[in-house]
Amino acid sequence: MTELEFIDSTGIAILVALHQRLNADGDHFKLVRSQAMAVCRVLALTGLDEVIPFQDPEPGEGEGEAARSRFAPLLESGPGN
Repeated sequence: MTELEFIDSTGIAILVALHQRLNADGDHFKLVRSQAMAVCRVLALTGLDEVIPFQDPEPGEGEGEAARSRFAPLLESGPGN
């Protein structure tokens, strides 16, 4: 999420569905915190910053195609799959 500059209700719904799906399966995940204040504010207003574990990005993390390819399987499966 480091490159994410905007999130709307669809993005929030995907995060909630992913969180519920993984927790139901006994799996857990952490999201790398966005650097955009708008995203951080939305997550705080919805309370998701208290429900979903976040971590600060490491130097260079979230840059370019390498970061996108690591999460491609999650993005392709979508919240309903």
